[in-house]
Amino acid sequence: VSVFYNVWHYFQCTGDMFFMELVGAEMMLEIARFWSSLAIVGRRTGRYEILGVMGPDEFHEKYPDSDRGGINNNAYTNIMVAWLLRQTRFCLKHIISERRRKELVSSMDLTFEELARWKEMSKRMYVPISADGIIQQFDDWDRLKELDWDGYRGKYGADCIGRMDRILDAEGDSTNRYKVCKQAGTLLSSRHCLPIVTHVYSGGASFHRLTQPQFPLQVLHSGYSRP
Repeated sequence: VSVFYNVWHYFQCTGDMFFMELVGAEMMLEIARFWSSLAIVGRRTGRYEILGVMGPDEFHEKYPDSDRGGINNNAYTNIMVAWLLRQTRFCLKHIISERRRKELVSSMDLTFEELARWKEMSKRMYVPISADGIIQQFDDWDRLKELDWDGYRGKYGADCIGRMDRILDAEGDSTNRYKVCKQAGTLLSSRHCLPIVTHVYSGGASFHRLTQPQFPLQVLHSGYSRP
């Protein structure tokens, strides 16, 4: 997903048609095909779902006590896939030349049915939403346990709880069991996410401060927020 975004964003910034015609459009098509191949129509939702993945939050590699890796319907992944499928169709139809479009359709054996599926997926991708209308990180996020943040801050200090994965692993436990995030993407950067983010990566604190300036510093509580 991030590779696709970089290709598209590069073209948006530079207008580099040579790049897009030579390799950009083909990369976008291959990435779209890959994600389309992973999606299924859910029996319960009637929408396209992507199962068994790990999103940007690497603290959740699988469900608690599960022998299978991955989680289902990561919100970031599903939303980005819906977006990239739409952008791929737009690129194929409106950006690259007709000659290049015909070359790609032929060399990749693209069919009308496949392109139609991408269009449908872009409109009917499932995103898990809680009863009170908040996008959940993935299916069954609300069933995870709450972490005793105050207890861990008191035990290890606010400056040392960024790597909750290592702390819990040393205690014979796992972040897979708890509502704790390694980092929060733009979609999840909100009042609901702040209390459970550890900000492992270096830009996490500044990202939240820039995108959520209305929050007092004491709310941003993972050690970087001291006045």
